[in-house]
Amino acid sequence: NTTPSVPMGNPQQTGIVAGQLYDPATNYYWTQLMRQNFPLSSLLTSRSVNHGIGSARANGKADPACQAYIQRYFKYGEVDFVDGHVCESDSITDSCSITDVMSGERCLSSSSDAISTE
Repeated sequence: NTTPSVPMGNPQQTGIVAGQLYDPATNYYWTQLMRQNFPLSSLLTSRSVNHGIGSARANGKADPACQAYIQRYFKYGEVDFVDGHVCESDSITDSCSITDVMSGERCLSSSSDAISTE
């Protein structure tokens, strides 16, 4: 893609603003403020206690429902949820890498439990 990045704070920017209700490092209020700055974006909320994808690996937990929405957005360029959608958190047993998260793996020992990104 040869299109340059949109300037920070551009109110015409579309996409997803995602946050976790119980994130110990980033207050959910900040997620709401970010959403106000990008009115054409869609808000995606997780009930997770994690702090972003990085903690999914560190804590051995992820949020496959919300991650699947983000993966499909990156893959197809479309938001396929209603603005303000809240995902239930879904615990997993093993830690995962960013590659696992972005490929749709739920970081379980069996790949049959992978997230569908179709």
